[in-house]
Amino acid sequence: MQRIPYYAHAGVDDRLLDQLFDLLPEIRTLVSEIRFLIEEGGTIMHQDFRWTRAPAFRSTALWALAVVAVTLYSTGAIAGSEPFVPLSKSTPSISPVDRGSDSYFLRMWGWGVDGSGTELQVCTRDCEAGTSGTGNGQLNNPRGIAIDPSGRIVVVDQYNYRIQLFSADGAYLSQYGSSGAAEMQFGKPRDIAFDASGNAYIADTNNQRVQVVDSTGTFVRMWGYGVVDGTAGLKVCTGSCRAGIQGGGNGQFDDPSGIFVTSAGAVVVADTRNNRLQQFTQNGAFQGVIITAGSGALSNPTDLEDDGAGNLIILDEGNHRVIRRQMGTYAFTDMWGWGVLDGASRLQVCSSGCQVGLQGSGEGQFNSITGVAVDLARGLIYISDVNNDRVNIFNSAGAYVGMWGSNGTAEGQFSHAAGVAADGSGHVYITDEQNYRVQKFLVGSLDIFVADSPSLLRVPQGPQAPQGLFVQLALGGVAQHDQVPQGTELIR
Repeated sequence: MQRIPYYAHAGVDDRLLDQLFDLLPEIRTLVSEIRFLIEEGGTIMHQDFRWTRAPAFRSTALWALAVVAVTLYSTGAIAGSEPFVPLSKSTPSISPVDRGSDSYFLRMWGWGVDGSGTELQVCTRDCEAGTSGTGNGQLNNPRGIAIDPSGRIVVVDQYNYRIQLFSADGAYLSQYGSSGAAEMQFGKPRDIAFDASGNAYIADTNNQRVQVVDSTGTFVRMWGYGVVDGTAGLKVCTGSCRAGIQGGGNGQFDDPSGIFVTSAGAVVVADTRNNRLQQFTQNGAFQGVIITAGSGALSNPTDLEDDGAGNLIILDEGNHRVIRRQMGTYAFTDMWGWGVLDGASRLQVCSSGCQVGLQGSGEGQFNSITGVAVDLARGLIYISDVNNDRVNIFNSAGAYVGMWGSNGTAEGQFSHAAGVAADGSGHVYITDEQNYRVQKFLVGSLDIFVADSPSLLRVPQGPQAPQGLFVQLALGGVAQHDQVPQGTELIR
Protein backbone atom coordinates (compact mmCIF):
# COMPACT_ATOMS: atom_id res chain seq x y z
CA MET A 1 0.00 0.00 0.00
CA GLN A 2 1.47 3.34 -1.06
CA ARG A 3 1.95 5.98 1.58
CA ILE A 4 1.78 9.60 0.50
CA PRO A 5 3.86 12.09 2.56
CA TYR A 6 1.66 13.87 5.05
CA TYR A 7 2.70 17.39 6.01
CA ALA A 8 1.51 20.33 8.08
CA HIS A 9 2.50 23.92 7.55
CA ALA A 10 1.29 27.41 8.47
CA GLY A 11 -0.20 28.38 5.14
CA VAL A 12 -0.88 26.88 1.75
CA ASP A 13 2.40 25.94 0.06
CA ASP A 14 1.75 25.85 -3.68
CA ARG A 15 4.88 23.84 -4.41
CA LEU A 16 3.87 21.13 -1.95
CA LEU A 17 0.38 21.01 -3.41
CA ASP A 18 1.79 20.75 -6.90
CA GLN A 19 3.91 17.78 -5.83
CA LEU A 20 0.91 16.05 -4.34
CA PHE A 21 -1.24 16.81 -7.37
CA ASP A 22 1.44 15.32 -9.60
CA LEU A 23 1.02 12.04 -7.74
CA LEU A 24 -2.72 12.14 -8.40
CA PRO A 25 -3.38 14.16 -11.56
CA GLU A 26 -7.04 13.17 -11.53
CA ILE A 27 -7.49 15.40 -8.50
CA ARG A 28 -7.22 18.45 -10.74
CA THR A 29 -10.26 17.41 -12.73
CA LEU A 30 -12.31 16.13 -9.81
CA VAL A 31 -11.79 18.91 -7.36
CA SER A 32 -12.42 22.54 -8.20
CA GLU A 33 -12.32 23.91 -4.67
CA ILE A 34 -12.03 22.61 -1.13
CA ARG A 35 -12.58 24.75 1.90
CA PHE A 36 -12.42 23.43 5.37
CA LEU A 37 -12.28 24.83 8.83
CA ILE A 38 -12.29 23.37 12.30
CA GLU A 39 -12.62 25.63 15.29
CA GLU A 40 -9.75 25.72 17.78
CA GLY A 41 -11.82 24.07 20.50
CA GLY A 42 -12.46 20.92 18.51
CA THR A 43 -15.83 21.55 16.92
CA ILE A 44 -16.08 21.25 13.17
CA MET A 45 -17.32 24.63 12.10
CA HIS A 46 -17.31 24.72 8.34
CA GLN A 47 -17.03 22.36 5.42
CA ASP A 48 -17.79 23.23 1.84
CA PHE A 49 -16.82 20.90 -0.99
CA ARG A 50 -17.40 21.93 -4.58
CA TRP A 51 -16.76 19.36 -7.29
CA THR A 52 -16.48 20.04 -11.01
CA ARG A 53 -17.96 16.59 -11.71
CA ALA A 54 -19.93 16.13 -8.56
CA PRO A 55 -22.52 13.52 -9.67
CA ALA A 56 -19.91 11.14 -11.09
CA PHE A 57 -17.66 11.50 -8.09
CA ARG A 58 -20.37 11.06 -5.49
CA SER A 59 -21.79 7.97 -7.16
CA THR A 60 -18.49 6.09 -7.11
CA ALA A 61 -16.83 4.70 -4.00
CA LEU A 62 -13.35 5.91 -4.88
CA TRP A 63 -11.46 4.30 -2.01
CA ALA A 64 -8.29 4.92 -3.98
CA LEU A 65 -8.86 8.62 -3.69
CA ALA A 66 -9.23 10.78 -0.62
CA VAL A 67 -9.14 14.50 -0.13
CA VAL A 68 -7.67 15.44 3.21
CA ALA A 69 -8.00 18.92 4.65
CA VAL A 70 -6.00 19.83 7.74
CA THR A 71 -5.81 22.81 10.01
CA LEU A 72 -3.54 23.16 13.04
CA TYR A 73 -4.99 22.59 16.45
CA SER A 74 -3.90 25.87 17.95
CA THR A 75 -4.81 25.68 21.61
CA GLY A 76 -2.46 22.98 22.87
CA ALA A 77 -2.29 19.21 23.19
CA ILE A 78 -5.55 17.42 22.58
CA ALA A 79 -7.15 16.20 25.78
CA GLY A 80 -7.90 12.50 26.29
CA SER A 81 -5.82 9.34 26.11
CA GLU A 82 -7.70 7.42 23.43
CA PRO A 83 -5.85 6.86 20.14
CA PHE A 84 -8.39 9.10 18.48
CA VAL A 85 -11.64 10.74 19.48
CA PRO A 86 -14.34 10.36 16.83
CA LEU A 87 -16.53 13.36 16.27
CA SER A 88 -20.05 13.18 14.93
CA LYS A 89 -20.26 11.40 11.57
CA SER A 90 -23.30 13.49 10.73
CA THR A 91 -21.94 16.89 11.68
CA PRO A 92 -24.17 19.31 9.73
CA SER A 93 -22.45 21.51 7.20
CA ILE A 94 -22.51 25.24 7.73
CA SER A 95 -23.01 27.11 4.49
CA PRO A 96 -20.20 29.47 3.49
CA VAL A 97 -20.68 32.96 4.84
CA ASP A 98 -18.34 34.52 2.31
CA ARG A 99 -19.01 36.02 -1.09
CA GLY A 100 -15.70 36.13 -2.88
CA SER A 101 -13.43 35.91 0.17
CA ASP A 102 -12.22 33.10 2.41
CA SER A 103 -14.37 33.98 5.42
CA TYR A 104 -15.67 31.49 7.96
CA PHE A 105 -17.98 31.74 10.94
CA LEU A 106 -16.34 30.60 14.20
CA ARG A 107 -18.67 31.41 17.08
CA MET A 108 -21.02 33.94 18.56
CA TRP A 109 -21.94 34.94 22.08
CA GLY A 110 -24.88 36.55 23.81
CA TRP A 111 -27.66 35.61 26.17
CA GLY A 112 -29.70 32.74 24.74
CA VAL A 113 -27.84 32.31 21.44
CA ASP A 114 -27.59 28.57 22.05
CA GLY A 115 -31.28 28.09 22.82
CA SER A 116 -31.90 29.45 26.30
CA GLY A 117 -32.28 33.09 27.31
CA THR A 118 -31.29 32.73 30.96
CA GLU A 119 -27.50 33.16 30.72
CA LEU A 120 -24.58 34.14 28.53
CA GLN A 121 -23.88 31.44 25.97
CA VAL A 122 -21.32 30.76 23.26
CA CYS A 123 -22.72 29.11 20.14
CA THR A 124 -20.94 27.45 17.23
CA ARG A 125 -23.86 26.04 15.23
CA ASP A 126 -27.64 26.23 14.95
CA CYS A 127 -27.49 29.59 16.70
CA GLU A 128 -30.30 31.97 17.54
CA ALA A 129 -30.75 35.66 18.23
CA GLY A 130 -29.76 36.77 21.69
CA THR A 131 -32.09 38.29 24.23
CA SER A 132 -31.63 41.88 25.35
CA GLY A 133 -31.25 42.72 29.00
CA THR A 134 -28.90 43.91 31.72
CA GLY A 135 -27.31 40.69 33.01
CA ASN A 136 -23.56 40.15 32.99
CA GLY A 137 -22.58 39.63 29.37
CA GLN A 138 -26.08 40.46 28.14
CA LEU A 139 -26.30 43.08 25.41
CA ASN A 140 -28.76 45.75 24.37
CA ASN A 141 -28.02 47.22 20.95
CA PRO A 142 -24.23 46.81 21.10
CA ARG A 143 -22.50 49.30 18.82
CA GLY A 144 -18.73 49.83 18.88
CA ILE A 145 -16.23 47.01 19.41
CA ALA A 146 -12.46 47.06 19.85
CA ILE A 147 -9.58 44.87 20.99
CA ASP A 148 -7.53 46.34 23.80
CA PRO A 149 -3.72 45.91 24.04
CA SER A 150 -4.14 42.85 26.27
CA GLY A 151 -6.37 41.09 23.73
CA ARG A 152 -9.71 41.56 25.46
CA ILE A 153 -12.78 42.11 23.29
CA VAL A 154 -14.39 45.35 24.44
CA VAL A 155 -18.01 45.98 23.48
CA VAL A 156 -19.86 49.29 23.72
CA ASP A 157 -23.19 48.10 25.16
CA GLN A 158 -25.05 51.14 23.90
CA TYR A 159 -28.52 50.92 25.40
CA ASN A 160 -27.22 49.49 28.67
CA TYR A 161 -25.00 52.60 29.01
CA ARG A 162 -21.92 50.55 29.77
CA ILE A 163 -18.75 48.91 28.46
CA GLN A 164 -18.41 45.11 28.66
CA LEU A 165 -15.21 43.10 28.34
CA PHE A 166 -14.96 39.52 27.04
CA SER A 167 -12.25 37.03 26.20
CA ALA A 168 -11.56 36.29 22.55
CA ASP A 169 -13.72 33.17 22.94
CA GLY A 170 -16.69 35.04 24.39
CA ALA A 171 -16.24 34.49 28.12
CA TYR A 172 -17.52 37.39 30.23
CA LEU A 173 -14.75 39.22 32.09
CA SER A 174 -16.00 42.52 33.52
CA GLN A 175 -17.92 45.73 32.88
CA TYR A 176 -18.14 49.36 33.88
CA GLY A 177 -20.62 52.17 33.42
CA SER A 178 -24.28 52.98 34.00
CA SER A 179 -26.86 55.48 32.79
CA GLY A 180 -26.30 59.09 33.82
CA ALA A 181 -24.09 62.14 33.42
CA ALA A 182 -21.50 61.73 36.20
CA GLU A 183 -18.06 60.27 35.62
CA MET A 184 -18.20 56.59 34.51
CA GLN A 185 -21.82 57.10 33.51
CA PHE A 186 -22.86 57.23 29.87
CA GLY A 187 -25.54 58.47 27.52
CA LYS A 188 -25.83 55.81 24.79
CA PRO A 189 -22.10 55.57 24.01
CA ARG A 190 -21.24 54.45 20.49
CA ASP A 191 -17.51 53.89 20.12
CA ILE A 192 -14.29 53.14 21.98
CA ALA A 193 -10.58 53.30 21.13
CA PHE A 194 -7.36 52.57 23.01
CA ASP A 195 -3.94 54.14 23.33
CA ALA A 196 -0.75 52.11 23.63
CA SER A 197 -1.02 52.06 27.44
CA GLY A 198 -4.48 50.50 27.39
CA ASN A 199 -6.42 53.63 28.30
CA ALA A 200 -9.90 53.62 26.76
CA TYR A 201 -11.34 56.70 25.02
CA ILE A 202 -15.13 56.51 24.82
CA ALA A 203 -17.42 58.56 22.62
CA ASP A 204 -20.14 59.35 25.19
CA THR A 205 -22.58 60.29 22.47
CA ASN A 206 -25.69 61.66 24.17
CA ASN A 207 -23.62 63.29 26.91
CA GLN A 208 -21.67 65.25 24.26
CA ARG A 209 -18.25 64.42 25.66
CA VAL A 210 -15.28 62.02 25.64
CA GLN A 211 -14.46 59.92 28.70
CA VAL A 212 -11.10 58.28 29.44
CA VAL A 213 -10.90 55.09 31.52
CA ASP A 214 -7.67 53.27 32.34
CA SER A 215 -6.93 49.57 31.78
CA THR A 216 -8.24 48.64 35.25
CA GLY A 217 -11.62 50.27 34.61
CA THR A 218 -10.87 53.39 36.66
CA PHE A 219 -12.06 56.82 35.53
CA VAL A 220 -9.25 59.19 34.48
CA ARG A 221 -10.83 62.29 32.90
CA MET A 222 -13.42 63.59 30.48
CA TRP A 223 -13.73 66.60 28.21
CA GLY A 224 -16.49 68.53 26.52
CA TYR A 225 -18.23 71.91 26.68
CA GLY A 226 -19.32 72.70 30.24
CA VAL A 227 -18.49 69.29 31.77
CA VAL A 228 -17.03 70.96 34.89
CA ASP A 229 -19.61 73.56 35.85
CA GLY A 230 -22.10 73.87 32.98
CA THR A 231 -20.60 77.10 31.64
CA ALA A 232 -19.63 77.60 28.01
CA GLY A 233 -16.20 76.56 26.79
CA LEU A 234 -14.23 73.34 26.42
CA LYS A 235 -13.42 71.94 29.85
CA VAL A 236 -11.52 68.94 31.20
CA CYS A 237 -13.02 67.32 34.29
CA THR A 238 -11.57 64.79 36.75
CA GLY A 239 -14.35 64.73 39.36
CA SER A 240 -17.93 65.87 39.99
CA CYS A 241 -18.51 66.04 36.25
CA ARG A 242 -21.66 66.68 34.27
CA ALA A 243 -22.95 66.24 30.73
CA GLY A 244 -21.49 68.41 28.00
CA ILE A 245 -23.34 71.21 26.22
CA GLN A 246 -24.34 70.30 22.68
CA GLY A 247 -23.21 72.66 19.91
CA GLY A 248 -20.80 73.51 17.11
CA GLY A 249 -18.01 75.50 18.80
CA ASN A 250 -14.37 74.47 18.72
CA GLY A 251 -14.07 71.43 20.95
CA GLN A 252 -17.85 71.19 21.28
CA PHE A 253 -19.75 68.09 20.19
CA ASP A 254 -23.03 67.22 18.56
CA ASP A 255 -23.48 63.44 19.03
CA PRO A 256 -19.89 62.22 18.72
CA SER A 257 -20.11 58.66 17.34
CA GLY A 258 -16.58 57.58 16.42
CA ILE A 259 -13.20 57.90 18.07
CA PHE A 260 -9.63 56.95 17.18
CA VAL A 261 -6.19 57.32 18.78
CA THR A 262 -3.39 57.87 16.26
CA SER A 263 0.06 56.29 16.57
CA ALA A 264 1.32 59.76 17.52
CA GLY A 265 -1.13 59.86 20.42
CA ALA A 266 -3.69 62.32 19.07
CA VAL A 267 -7.37 61.62 19.74
CA VAL A 268 -9.58 62.15 16.67
CA VAL A 269 -13.35 62.32 17.22
CA ALA A 270 -16.04 61.90 14.59
CA ASP A 271 -18.30 64.81 15.57
CA THR A 272 -21.20 63.27 13.72
CA ARG A 273 -24.00 65.86 13.66
CA ASN A 274 -21.50 68.66 13.15
CA ASN A 275 -20.27 66.84 10.01
CA ARG A 276 -16.63 67.14 10.97
CA LEU A 277 -13.68 65.58 12.77
CA GLN A 278 -11.97 67.21 15.73
CA GLN A 279 -8.54 66.47 17.13
CA PHE A 280 -7.45 66.62 20.79
CA THR A 281 -4.48 65.63 22.92
CA GLN A 282 -4.91 62.66 25.21
CA ASN A 283 -5.42 65.16 28.03
CA GLY A 284 -8.34 66.79 26.21
CA ALA A 285 -6.69 69.91 24.83
CA PHE A 286 -8.28 71.06 21.57
CA GLN A 287 -5.93 70.84 18.55
CA GLY A 288 -8.21 71.75 15.69
CA VAL A 289 -11.15 70.99 13.41
CA ILE A 290 -10.15 68.83 10.47
CA ILE A 291 -10.99 70.69 7.27
CA THR A 292 -13.91 69.15 5.40
CA ALA A 293 -14.53 71.63 2.58
CA GLY A 294 -14.16 70.53 -1.05
CA SER A 295 -13.36 66.91 -1.90
CA GLY A 296 -14.00 64.82 1.17
CA ALA A 297 -16.54 67.09 2.86
CA LEU A 298 -18.41 65.00 5.40
CA SER A 299 -22.01 64.15 6.17
CA ASN A 300 -22.53 62.19 9.39
CA PRO A 301 -19.06 60.68 9.84
CA THR A 302 -19.37 57.59 12.03
CA ASP A 303 -16.05 55.75 12.47
CA LEU A 304 -12.30 56.12 11.92
CA GLU A 305 -9.30 53.85 11.43
CA ASP A 306 -5.65 53.94 10.32
CA ASP A 307 -5.11 52.20 6.96
CA GLY A 308 -1.49 51.39 7.81
CA ALA A 309 -0.21 53.44 4.87
CA GLY A 310 -0.29 56.87 6.46
CA ASN A 311 -3.98 57.60 5.93
CA LEU A 312 -6.98 57.98 8.19
CA ILE A 313 -10.03 56.08 6.95
CA ILE A 314 -13.28 57.97 7.55
CA LEU A 315 -16.74 56.47 7.16
CA ASP A 316 -18.79 59.22 5.51
CA GLU A 317 -22.13 57.61 6.29
CA GLY A 318 -24.46 60.32 5.02
CA ASN A 319 -22.65 60.43 1.68
CA HIS A 320 -22.44 56.61 1.31
CA ARG A 321 -18.69 56.53 0.78
CA VAL A 322 -15.33 55.94 2.45
CA ILE A 323 -12.77 58.78 2.56
CA ARG A 324 -9.05 58.70 3.22
CA ARG A 325 -7.02 61.66 4.44
CA GLN A 326 -3.30 61.81 5.16
CA MET A 327 -2.58 61.23 8.81
CA GLY A 328 -1.45 64.39 10.59
CA THR A 329 -2.07 66.93 7.82
CA TYR A 330 -5.47 65.44 6.90
CA ALA A 331 -5.02 66.41 3.27
CA PHE A 332 -7.47 64.57 1.04
CA THR A 333 -6.12 61.33 -0.48
CA ASP A 334 -9.01 59.51 -2.14
CA MET A 335 -12.44 57.98 -1.60
CA TRP A 336 -14.52 55.06 -2.79
CA GLY A 337 -18.20 54.27 -3.14
CA TRP A 338 -20.74 53.73 -5.88
CA GLY A 339 -20.68 56.57 -8.41
CA VAL A 340 -18.19 58.79 -6.55
CA LEU A 341 -16.19 59.44 -9.72
CA ASP A 342 -18.87 60.19 -12.31
CA GLY A 343 -22.22 59.05 -10.88
CA ALA A 344 -22.14 55.63 -12.57
CA SER A 345 -23.94 52.71 -10.93
CA ARG A 346 -20.83 50.83 -9.87
CA LEU A 347 -18.07 50.96 -7.28
CA GLN A 348 -15.53 53.66 -8.08
CA VAL A 349 -12.38 55.14 -6.54
CA CYS A 350 -11.92 58.90 -6.87
CA SER A 351 -9.02 61.23 -6.05
CA SER A 352 -10.36 64.56 -7.37
CA GLY A 353 -13.64 66.12 -8.42
CA CYS A 354 -15.52 63.50 -6.41
CA GLN A 355 -19.25 63.13 -5.86
CA VAL A 356 -21.64 61.83 -3.25
CA GLY A 357 -22.00 58.04 -3.35
CA LEU A 358 -25.12 56.17 -4.45
CA GLN A 359 -26.95 54.35 -1.67
CA GLY A 360 -27.91 50.73 -2.28
CA SER A 361 -27.12 47.04 -1.90
CA GLY A 362 -24.86 46.25 -4.86
CA GLU A 363 -21.37 44.78 -4.46
CA GLY A 364 -19.36 47.30 -2.47
CA GLN A 365 -22.33 49.66 -2.17
CA PHE A 366 -23.33 51.17 1.18
CA ASN A 367 -26.47 51.74 3.16
CA SER A 368 -25.48 53.25 6.52
CA ILE A 369 -21.87 52.35 7.36
CA THR A 370 -20.92 52.57 11.03
CA GLY A 371 -17.83 50.45 11.71
CA VAL A 372 -14.41 49.99 10.10
CA ALA A 373 -11.42 47.77 10.88
CA VAL A 374 -8.15 47.12 9.06
CA ASP A 375 -6.22 43.85 8.84
CA LEU A 376 -2.72 45.00 7.91
CA ALA A 377 -1.35 41.46 7.57
CA ARG A 378 -3.90 40.62 4.88
CA GLY A 379 -4.27 44.08 3.39
CA LEU A 380 -8.02 44.07 3.98
CA ILE A 381 -10.48 46.73 5.15
CA TYR A 382 -13.75 45.60 6.76
CA ILE A 383 -16.73 47.95 6.78
CA SER A 384 -20.00 47.18 8.58
CA ASP A 385 -22.96 48.02 6.37
CA VAL A 386 -25.82 48.30 8.86
CA ASN A 387 -28.96 48.50 6.74
CA ASN A 388 -27.63 45.87 4.33
CA ASP A 389 -26.96 43.51 7.27
CA ARG A 390 -23.47 42.66 6.07
CA VAL A 391 -19.77 43.41 6.19
CA ASN A 392 -18.10 44.63 3.01
CA ILE A 393 -14.44 43.76 2.41
CA PHE A 394 -12.05 45.91 0.37
CA ASN A 395 -8.35 45.81 -0.33
CA SER A 396 -6.00 48.65 0.53
CA ALA A 397 -6.70 50.37 -2.80
CA GLY A 398 -10.45 50.46 -2.20
CA ALA A 399 -11.23 47.61 -4.61
CA TYR A 400 -14.08 45.31 -3.65
CA VAL A 401 -12.93 41.91 -2.37
CA GLY A 402 -16.12 40.37 -1.02
CA MET A 403 -18.71 40.44 1.71
CA TRP A 404 -20.55 38.26 4.15
CA GLY A 405 -23.91 38.57 5.80
CA SER A 406 -27.64 38.83 5.16
CA ASN A 407 -30.66 39.58 7.30
CA GLY A 408 -31.49 36.86 9.80
CA THR A 409 -30.53 35.16 13.03
CA ALA A 410 -28.41 32.22 11.87
CA GLU A 411 -24.62 32.12 11.84
CA GLY A 412 -23.23 34.77 9.52
CA GLN A 413 -26.53 36.63 9.43
CA PHE A 414 -27.20 39.97 11.08
CA SER A 415 -29.83 42.38 12.20
CA HIS A 416 -27.74 45.54 11.86
CA ALA A 417 -24.05 44.67 11.68
CA ALA A 418 -22.86 47.74 13.58
CA GLY A 419 -19.26 47.58 14.78
CA VAL A 420 -16.23 45.65 13.54
CA ALA A 421 -12.80 44.83 14.98
CA ALA A 422 -9.90 42.77 13.60
CA ASP A 423 -7.06 41.26 15.62
CA GLY A 424 -4.45 40.99 12.85
CA SER A 425 -4.48 37.18 12.99
CA GLY A 426 -7.45 36.72 10.71
CA HIS A 427 -10.16 36.99 13.37
CA VAL A 428 -12.92 39.54 12.84
CA TYR A 429 -15.53 40.47 15.48
CA ILE A 430 -18.90 42.00 14.61
CA THR A 431 -21.50 43.52 16.93
CA ASP A 432 -24.85 42.17 15.72
CA GLU A 433 -26.80 45.07 17.11
CA GLN A 434 -30.46 44.01 17.05
CA ASN A 435 -29.70 40.32 17.50
CA TYR A 436 -28.00 41.32 20.80
CA ARG A 437 -24.84 39.31 20.22
CA VAL A 438 -21.25 39.35 18.95
CA GLN A 439 -20.12 37.15 16.06
CA LYS A 440 -16.56 36.00 15.40
CA PHE A 441 -15.18 35.05 11.98
CA LEU A 442 -11.93 33.84 10.46
CA VAL A 443 -10.63 35.33 7.22
CA GLY A 444 -7.80 33.67 5.31
CA SER A 445 -6.58 30.58 3.50
CA LEU A 446 -6.44 27.18 5.10
CA ASP A 447 -4.12 24.22 4.56
CA ILE A 448 -5.19 21.62 2.02
CA PHE A 449 -3.58 18.18 1.68
CA VAL A 450 -4.13 15.26 -0.66
CA ALA A 451 -3.53 11.54 -0.11
CA ASP A 452 -4.25 8.55 -2.31
CA SER A 453 -5.55 6.23 0.37
CA PRO A 454 -7.55 6.60 3.56
CA SER A 455 -6.13 3.38 4.97
CA LEU A 456 -3.18 4.90 6.76
CA LEU A 457 -2.60 8.46 7.85
CA ARG A 458 0.08 9.40 10.32
CA VAL A 459 0.33 12.72 12.15
CA PRO A 460 3.96 13.90 12.07
CA GLN A 461 6.08 14.03 15.21
CA GLY A 462 9.23 15.91 16.10
CA PRO A 463 10.13 19.46 17.13
CA GLN A 464 8.36 21.02 14.14
CA ALA A 465 5.17 19.03 14.51
CA PRO A 466 2.04 20.82 15.65
CA GLN A 467 0.52 19.90 19.00
CA GLY A 468 -2.35 18.21 17.24
CA LEU A 469 -4.15 17.98 13.95
CA PHE A 470 -7.68 17.62 12.77
CA VAL A 471 -8.26 15.36 9.81
CA GLN A 472 -11.16 15.17 7.39
CA LEU A 473 -11.55 12.44 4.80
CA ALA A 474 -13.97 12.93 1.93
CA LEU A 475 -14.62 9.52 0.42
CA GLY A 476 -17.16 9.28 -2.35
CA GLY A 477 -18.78 12.40 -0.95
CA VAL A 478 -19.15 10.90 2.57
CA ALA A 479 -17.16 12.71 5.24
CA GLN A 480 -15.66 11.08 8.34
CA HIS A 481 -14.29 13.42 11.00
CA ASP A 482 -11.58 12.43 13.44
CA GLN A 483 -9.53 14.27 16.02
CA VAL A 484 -6.01 12.84 15.94
CA PRO A 485 -3.19 13.43 18.47
CA GLN A 486 0.45 13.51 17.48
CA GLY A 487 1.95 10.26 16.25
CA THR A 488 -1.36 8.42 16.10
CA GLU A 489 -1.99 6.10 13.18
CA LEU A 490 -5.56 6.32 11.99
CA ILE A 491 -6.43 3.06 10.26
CA ARG A 492 -9.73 2.50 8.44
